[in-house]
Amino acid sequence: MKKIINELLPIFREIGFYSKNLRNIEKEFFEYQEPDLDNVESWLKEKRFEKEFIDKTRKTIDKIYEGTDLDNYQIFIGGQSHIDIAWRWRFWQTFRKAVVTYNKAVFHIKNHANYTYISSQPVLIEWIYHKDPDLFDKIKDAVKTGRFDLCGGLYVEPDCHIPSGEAIVRQRLYGQLFYLKHFSKISLVEWIPDSFGYANNLPQIFLKSGSKYFMTTKLTNNKDTRFPFINFLWESPDGSQVITYLNPGGHGALTQHNLIKKYRRILKNGTKLIADYTFDKPEDSELFSEEIPPIAAFIGKGDGGHGPTGQEVAIMDQMCEYKKAKWITATDYFVKVLEKYRDKLPIWKDELYYEFHQGTFTTQGLVKRMNRFFEWRLCALESLFTILSIYYKDLNIKPIKEKIQKIWKFTLLNQFHDVLPGSSIPEVYDDCYDIWDYCIQLMREIERECWIKIETPSTQKDDNQNELKAIIYNGTGVDIQKFPIEIEIDSEIEIDKLNQYNAIKLNYLNREKYQKFQILLEDNFPLDPLFLKRKNRIVFVVDDIKSHGFIEAQFVKNEKFSNASENLKIEEQENYIILENSYNKIKIDKSSGIISSIYNKIIQKEVLNNEGIKLNLFYDWVPDEQCWNLLNTYGMMPIPINSPKSIKIMDKGPVKISAEVELELVNEDSESKINGTSIIKEQISLFDDCPGIFVDI
Repeated sequence: MKKIINELLPIFREIGFYSKNLRNIEKEFFEYQEPDLDNVESWLKEKRFEKEFIDKTRKTIDKIYEGTDLDNYQIFIGGQSHIDIAWRWRFWQTFRKAVVTYNKAVFHIKNHANYTYISSQPVLIEWIYHKDPDLFDKIKDAVKTGRFDLCGGLYVEPDCHIPSGEAIVRQRLYGQLFYLKHFSKISLVEWIPDSFGYANNLPQIFLKSGSKYFMTTKLTNNKDTRFPFINFLWESPDGSQVITYLNPGGHGALTQHNLIKKYRRILKNGTKLIADYTFDKPEDSELFSEEIPPIAAFIGKGDGGHGPTGQEVAIMDQMCEYKKAKWITATDYFVKVLEKYRDKLPIWKDELYYEFHQGTFTTQGLVKRMNRFFEWRLCALESLFTILSIYYKDLNIKPIKEKIQKIWKFTLLNQFHDVLPGSSIPEVYDDCYDIWDYCIQLMREIERECWIKIETPSTQKDDNQNELKAIIYNGTGVDIQKFPIEIEIDSEIEIDKLNQYNAIKLNYLNREKYQKFQILLEDNFPLDPLFLKRKNRIVFVVDDIKSHGFIEAQFVKNEKFSNASENLKIEEQENYIILENSYNKIKIDKSSGIISSIYNKIIQKEVLNNEGIKLNLFYDWVPDEQCWNLLNTYGMMPIPINSPKSIKIMDKGPVKISAEVELELVNEDSESKINGTSIIKEQISLFDDCPGIFVDI
């Protein structure tokens, strides 16, 4: 294990793997201080009482109210400060930002009788709990006042499209558990102002983990697809509903009031309106009556925290004195104000679509890949550990459980909505790389303990029988049938040793079967050595493995077993490479590298009526926010792809056959010699007695 100087953030490389920039880890963790020019005490004692400030503030407030009828409404206000866990700064800089922000929050709670503060992202308070216990105690005291509002039960405010449903459940689990453990309460309001759209199953997860309410802001930035409601019931496919407030952010609920009045209306008595994106302009429905009278604005400097500042609090106090606004928490606004209108709110049964930032689905591809790796692997590891803990009572559960929880928390941390989408500075991905490295080491330690308990670890030599054995575990949660399995070959096992065997004996629960296997050599092209490059491995096909089931694979030499495959064929013709197994026969056009034909032998039909796997590339040119956005017209700017640089047969059986297509893309407009040319390798494979067609790019 690498030397880690901060157990909350396992950073250890002195040169960032991604950015290649030098860093001083000791200084970063122990010396760096977050600058803050805001003197909240001076605002409390002096500035806020000066006539010049009061007059200037009231002019500002008049400007906010100008041209509106806000004097006819009850205005509620609350303090908040959005903190990006990482973005233009690294993770541990965020901890410093959180310390500044929460010190202000507890100061304002203590020194302003009615002041309220909305907090989200439990990870921030968790960091403070470990590294600044005095501030944590002040936060606990502030929570007891009822004016420090614990919102946002998600561990961080994550991207809400890319993570799996299970990962979002874990976000809620670890966030709500932290609140419950340290504050004896959970969040009733999920608070995600800044993520780039929201999947339609989120209400189900929120409601079933304790939150009946949801606040967001991002969709108010839509231009062409303006969202039709400000207050509504958001319903997931299972019927779960949460009251949702689409808050314009900051003073926006006030300054934009004239623009959004029609979106704040409630329904007439006894009526119901259900809408989705197939419903054109539901906001214009005749079923609506008057506007909801109370308006809430949650205000404070943000992105990097630091709010509300002393000046912002002084202005909000003037709003209460001058315009009769009232302080309120987000929880109270939902429970005591909006809840009264539940039966009169329109119902939205769809995702919450954000029309920008579609580019974040592909930016920083390794981040996406590693997120999915940990999501899948952690679930499999947990189920394996759970099963073994039932059978082996002497298994040391506590340290393994703590390691699994630690890996989950780091995975959730990296799902933050500016990290997983790929929109942070390069140095953030240096941190991610170290975290992945550290977590994989922890996973290997856990796996080693589990396999030792089973007594036949993966690819372990059996000294009694001079044979090699492996235990295959299906941790996917679904039954697997006719599927290829790859096992990495232990570095201590020589390839020549494996060549002495001609079969794998698969021991199922009530039967055994001999199966062919094939040795695949490590990738011979440049890939990330830690996370992408595949080492020497063995591949074979299993008939079936039950969900959470085991099979034993034993390498044997069986004179009666033939390792040849009659149904698996690959040949190169003048214009095509043809791959064939018992299920499919496919043709790859050598001039283009495209699959031109797939003939399914089971139904005895050609299943393609056009080109098959075709790579399409487009210019990614946007004037700003290049990591986030795609032009709406990108489809009109294709990049021409030349004929393949090469196309060749790679694997010839007996288990796997494959052809590799290599494309070279030259960007003549690139200013970078390194990035001017890109190589894309596409491998198309079939496996013996396996119905799938596999494409790796």
